Amino acid sequence: LQLNDNYLEGTIPQELGDLALLSTLRLQNNFFEGVIPTTLGFLDKLSTIDLSRNKLSGEIPDLITTMSSLRVLDLSLNALTGTLPITWGAMDNLEELYVQHNKLSGTIPNSLGLCTSLLRLSLGNNDLTGSIPTSIGSLERLVTLNLLNNDISGTLPAGLYQCKQLQIISFSNNDITGSIDAAIGQLTQLRKLIIKSNKREGTLPSQLGQITTLKTIDVSNNKLTGGIPTTINSLA
Repeated sequence: LQLNDNYLEGTIPQELGDLALLSTLRLQNNFFEGVIPTTLGFLDKLSTIDLSRNKLSGEIPDLITTMSSLRVLDLSLNALTGTLPITWGAMDNLEELYVQHNKLSGTIPNSLGLCTSLLRLSLGNNDLTGSIPTSIGSLERLVTLNLLNNDISGTLPAGLYQCKQLQIISFSNNDITGSIDAAIGQLTQLRKLIIKSNKREGTLPSQLGQITTLKTIDVSNNKLTGGIPTTINSLA
């Protein structure tokens, strides 16, 4: 069912939950408001839900985050509130999760680390707090990690450097502390490292020069000291 990119308005009908064979639901870029129907969680054939760019409010229904068939869930650019559900563990086929540009609060649940098929995780532009869970290291297929513009604090978990398929890391405008670990040199696929406006300390590790794919480094507005490692020249 593809009704995206129109001027549709009103609420999303609960009756969509009766479409038992539905595999794709695309309602993005409309003017839908109200809450996300919990009945969508009964559609066990759904592989894609895209409700982005609407005016949806309320919380993310727990039932949706238990759908083992889902590969893409895009709820970005709405006005969703509440916390991220803790029931992500059943979504072992989920490859793309986008909830950026909402009003979500609370911490990032450990259970996201059970979504081991994730390729793209975008939680930016919310009001998330707490630290990045250590379970993030279980997402070995992860390509993009976007946590920018939140209130996330603490240090980066060491397990992050086990996500060796990472190409984009964006943590800008948070309260992340600690130094940039030398283990970052293990992320040999990394193209963009954007960690500006945090509280990072220490020096730039020479291991950054090992990442020959790196095109963008933005570590501005932190508390870094020392010089620029000569190994950076290898990125030219």
